[in-house]
Amino acid sequence: MKKMMMAVMMITLTTMMNAQKIGHTDGQVLLFSMPEITKVNTDLEKISQDFTNTMNEMQKDYQAKATEFESNQATWPDAIKQSKYKAIMDLEKNMSDFEQTANTELEKSRNDMLQPLIDKIGKAIEDVAKENGYAYIIDASTGVLLYRGGDDVTDLIKTKLGIPLTPPTETPAPTPAPKK
Repeated sequence: MKKMMMAVMMITLTTMMNAQKIGHTDGQVLLFSMPEITKVNTDLEKISQDFTNTMNEMQKDYQAKATEFESNQATWPDAIKQSKYKAIMDLEKNMSDFEQTANTELEKSRNDMLQPLIDKIGKAIEDVAKENGYAYIIDASTGVLLYRGGDDVTDLIKTKLGIPLTPPTETPAPTPAPKK
C-alpha cells in the first residue's frame, strides 16, 4: 500500500513537472486594437467608395439608355433598335463583371493591407510565448477554444505591440437635466 501511494505521488509529481503552460488571446481584439487599423479602414473605405462611384456612373448611363430605348423604340428602325438593345445588354454585362471584379479587388486589397498587421501580431504572440514560457497560445477568436484554462495573454501581447492597455469602460452616470 505504501509503495502504491509512493508510485501515485511520483506520477503526480512527474505530471506536474511536465505540465505545459497554456495561454489564450483573442486575435480579433488584438487586430482591432492596433492603431494601424484606422488607416487600413480609411484606405479600404476610399477604395470601396471609388468602386461605388464608378458603379453609380454605370447605372446612370444604363438608366439613360434604357429610358431612351423605351421612349423611342416604336419609332426606330429595326437596325437601330437592335443596336441600342445590344448596347444596353452589353452595359448590363459590364456592370455585372465590374461588380464581381470590384468585390475581388476589394477583398485582395483588404487581405494585402491586413497581412502586415497579422504578421506583426503573430510575431508578438511568438515573443510573448518564448519570454513567458508558454508552450501554446490559443486564439479564442477562431471559435476553437474549448476550455478557457490557462492565462489570458492578450494584455502581454498588446504591450509587446505597443498598444495602450485600456481599463474596462464604466458607463457614466446620466447627467441630470438642467432646472428651469
